[in-house]
Amino acid sequence: MIGPDKPHSSPQPSDLLQLLKPLEPVRLADRIVEQLKELVLSEGLEPGARLPSERDLAERLGTSRSIISQALRTLSLMGLVEVRPGSGAYVARNPENMFVASMQLLVRSRDESLDSVAEVRFLLEHGAAAAIDDEVDPNVVQEIEEAFERLENATESTSEWVAADHLFHVAVVRAGGNAYLEALYEAVHTSMVSVLYGRWVESEEAPHWLIGENRREQLDLHRPIVEAIRDRDPEKLANALTDHHAAILGHIRAM
Repeated sequence: MIGPDKPHSSPQPSDLLQLLKPLEPVRLADRIVEQLKELVLSEGLEPGARLPSERDLAERLGTSRSIISQALRTLSLMGLVEVRPGSGAYVARNPENMFVASMQLLVRSRDESLDSVAEVRFLLEHGAAAAIDDEVDPNVVQEIEEAFERLENATESTSEWVAADHLFHVAVVRAGGNAYLEALYEAVHTSMVSVLYGRWVESEEAPHWLIGENRREQLDLHRPIVEAIRDRDPEKLANALTDHHAAILGHIRAM
């Protein structure tokens, strides 16, 4: 004979409280990022459109130029804005991906190593690359080549580099022809570089891999990717992406 069920023991409020994590205050720079993204979207600004100067933005938003600069650097990581030294901030592309914010929240709330995020990024990029064939859209190949050319020209500006790098890798995934994979990849990529370039966003201190000859080494990691896609060579492309991933893991472990 089966006895009566034991009453379920409900957790105490104090126990439930321990399961909650303190909320992180929303940084002023993050709020400005959202305003500028909304501005680009609502006004339909095209790539190349110039944004107001840092001084004008600071005056209008009632903050300092250093906070505005932080926000623009964050937008560079997303591939949305390109800051050209001595010229100003320009729209790099119109934001469409809404997965980014939720993915960044997930990355910040978990304790796993950034290596795991980089691994997901690599698997997504590698999977998209495996689908590239002779029918790949020539316009996408041109996007990849143009992004690489921008990397070549970003000899001094970290902002120009990170914006071009974002556009480059997203275009590589786009060449695989799966829009859902592209959106997911972009969210993961942005979350990863937001941590990798966190010090640069906060203090404008360039990471060591973009200083001096190290920048040339980074460029040389991208060149085989372009050549492999141009040649429709899947084996060469897989090897090039693997080498690039290994370099990213090196950056993470050196941080």
